[in-house]
Amino acid sequence: LIEFLDADTLEEKMHIMVYNRNKMDFNVLNSIAISLDLVVEKENVQEMYDEILNCLSMMEKFECNRFR
Repeated sequence: LIEFLDADTLEEKMHIMVYNRNKMDFNVLNSIAISLDLVVEKENVQEMYDEILNCLSMMEKFECNRFR
């Protein structure tokens, strides 16, 4: 969780999530969602993981290129 919170870019955050996929539980995913200001109402850990990763992907797509 600390590594995710310390990551500077959304790409780094996505890489950390993919690399640590098997280590994440409900509490870690919930903390990640809170840090990103996301509301994830999934009860299954896999669904939460997929939703957060999808949101990170969308954020990277739309927010990184905004200032170019």
